[in-house]
Amino acid sequence: CLLSIFLARIFVPESPRWLLAEGRSAEAMAVLRRAAKENGHDPNDLFPVEMQLEADDEEESVICDLLTPKWRRTSLSLWA
Repeated sequence: CLLSIFLARIFVPESPRWLLAEGRSAEAMAVLRRAAKENGHDPNDLFPVEMQLEADDEEESVICDLLTPKWRRTSLSLWA
């Protein structure tokens, strides 16, 4: 179990969305470009050098939001 966690930390990159939220846009772009290359796409076509990433404004949410009509069915089916 500890070995899998250790290996995941080495080989699984951070989420680009999380990196952007933390203000680390250069690292987020590097992750996206590497993923494009690994999937057989030209990173320069998908993410040109002059492209800038910016974080989305996140909404505040609370646990009670899982029981709103939008999420109620999904939440209850996962908890059942």
